[in-house]
Amino acid sequence: MVLAELAAIAGLTIATLVAATAVSVGIARASALDGLIDNDGTLFTIVLLLGLAFVAIGGLSLLPGERRPRH
Repeated sequence: MVLAELAAIAGLTIATLVAATAVSVGIARASALDGLIDNDGTLFTIVLLLGLAFVAIGGLSLLPGERRPRH
């Protein structure tokens, strides 16, 4: 059971990194980030904070939870 949980967490982490890399490359090629920051910095700030919140939630999933001893 623990091995399956670790495999799932590792898979999700790798998938998230691959998706973030693909999005970053797409933004860099389109140069959309410059227009977004110049025109609407507030929207960019909100999106950035939401992204950081998702990363924090993913990091919290790695912390060990409370385990009840089996009798």
